[in-house]
Amino acid sequence: MHPVRVSQTNQEPIHYVQGSSLCLVAQGAKVVMIGGESYAYEAGQMAVYSIDVPMAGRVTRASPSQPYLLLMIDLDPEKVAELVLKVFPHGPPQLREARALYVGDADANIVDAAVRLLELAERPAEAELLAPLVRDEILIRLLRGPMGSRVAQIEGLTADQVADA
Repeated sequence: MHPVRVSQTNQEPIHYVQGSSLCLVAQGAKVVMIGGESYAYEAGQMAVYSIDVPMAGRVTRASPSQPYLLLMIDLDPEKVAELVLKVFPHGPPQLREARALYVGDADANIVDAAVRLLELAERPAEAELLAPLVRDEILIRLLRGPMGSRVAQIEGLTADQVADA
């Protein structure tokens, strides 16, 4: 889990490799470029990166009084694979398209679980036992939501498959 706070916009994109993760935007906005595609996301939305992907990103809405706030939760392919078997015992729905990034509205239950995960950081003794359960809850809710078939494919996607889509 990585909380991110940026207090100013940037005109030039920053280049980096984004790992498989769930990003929940609490405030502000950002645009990312992957290959020839641009994706924008803002407060109230979530982004799921399905593979480790080289990209360029630029915060487009942030200020010292209202910074860009994001919570990034790494998605472990082995844990995804384990939970896919429980959520989809007959196999996951077919993936119509493979992309490195999916953006949609944040699910209130996922946001609630993410807030609980953040709060656990202040209570290490409880976090050791409860954080893995909350992370599983977040993954299960992702799998059961509109991005479920995409999240289910995280453990099996390669960069070549995404590039070919």
